[in-house]
Amino acid sequence: MKVFLINIIFILLSFSSCKKDEFKWNLVRKNPYDGNELKTNISDTVGSNDGNELSTYTLDDITDTTCVISGEIISISNIISSYGHCWSINPIPTINDSTTNLGKINSKGVFTSNIKNLTPNTTYYVRSYATNTYGTSYGSQVSFKTKTKLCDYFNCESLANFNFHVYQISPSYSSIWSIGSGYKGNGFKLSESSYGGYMEFTINYKKTTKLSFWTQSINPGYMNMAPTVTVDGIESNTSLLEGSFNYSNWMKLETQNITSGKHIIRIDFRYNSSYLEYYLDEIEFRFQ
Repeated sequence: MKVFLINIIFILLSFSSCKKDEFKWNLVRKNPYDGNELKTNISDTVGSNDGNELSTYTLDDITDTTCVISGEIISISNIISSYGHCWSINPIPTINDSTTNLGKINSKGVFTSNIKNLTPNTTYYVRSYATNTYGTSYGSQVSFKTKTKLCDYFNCESLANFNFHVYQISPSYSSIWSIGSGYKGNGFKLSESSYGGYMEFTINYKKTTKLSFWTQSINPGYMNMAPTVTVDGIESNTSLLEGSFNYSNWMKLETQNITSGKHIIRIDFRYNSSYLEYYLDEIEFRFQ
């Protein structure tokens, strides 16, 4: 009996020493509108007995001012009166921030929002949301950064205003740059019957910029070969933004900062004794 009383006293003392918030945190939460813990993993969701269960994922077509984002209604507890995405430059956005409203729905499934009027070169946080008679539920949070402001763009569907050169195999060959299949629509193409080649053009901007473009080189068994970019004859290091060096894959490369002023830009698939096909497309300059 003495041991039993000691155990009871120990348990009571343990409860009295707990802070209110710590004790509440261990209780089962049944209301999704009182500050549920949110996680940044894109597959996490926030659900409840009364709320609709959601997920936020799939960012696509990010530009300097727009973004396309998807979400999913995983389960429905009550007819949804409004749903979409909310976003902000601050973490954990709510419907009090900027939103899309896709209307009413009473079914599960994937949905997409087109987010517009964003600020260039800015990080945003976004969550899916759904509102019913009990309140608003939110999906997990994802973040993205808009691109810097586009100042010039070449879709590479015309050879005008570009200078081209081909490293011919011999005088008997007559390989030329032409318009062929590109990353989007058409682009610049150099056939395999050459040792490479380059294209160049002139720019003149009042601000510092970066150059990016999509490219690939094709020869079975060979990895993608990145061209060299020079600014007034000085090589500019490039980094891989998207895609990969794997055979036949497109890849997007970006240069270092290019200072303001007038410059001659050359994108050069330097002399290579292997016969490859070379492609260039979607050349962009963005202010930094």
